Amino acid sequence: MAARWPELCSVAHLALLDTERASNATAAAPARPNRPWNDVVDAGRPGDQARAAALGAALHAAPATPAALDVSGDADSTDDPVVTALVVAIRTAPPIERALLATDHLWDLNPDAVSHLLQQSTTRGRATRDTDAAVLTDHAASLEARLTAAHDAAHLAADFELHRDARR
Repeated sequence: MAARWPELCSVAHLALLDTERASNATAAAPARPNRPWNDVVDAGRPGDQARAAALGAALHAAPATPAALDVSGDADSTDDPVVTALVVAIRTAPPIERALLATDHLWDLNPDAVSHLLQQSTTRGRATRDTDAAVLTDHAASLEARLTAAHDAAHLAADFELHRDARR
């Protein structure tokens, strides 16, 4: 588990957007294995078990109704309006969509594989109640569409500003 801590905690952090809760969820994950740890190691899949437990714990720790995020400071985090738009789009996405983004980029898992992991998790709470692969695929597609729209709109606005300033 210690060797996988950075990747497990990174997925939890993106899902929760809270370093402390992500760390607590990741730390609590091995305390709730589906099978005794020796059986998991003997089966040769401790990584999958750790991923399932950490992802399930993070989503279980996500609030049922996310608090409104203050994204006003995100505009000051970079001079690039496209990056700012993408950060805002990610921060305002639901935890399951942020988790899908993280598992895709950090673990190279598609929504079907994430569905399988969540179905293994013993922490099926309100945030993980829907582990159907088709629903997760819809979530991933929804986030991708919003990221694309945010990118395109910010890029178009930046190009407009650039051309407007060049004409002055």
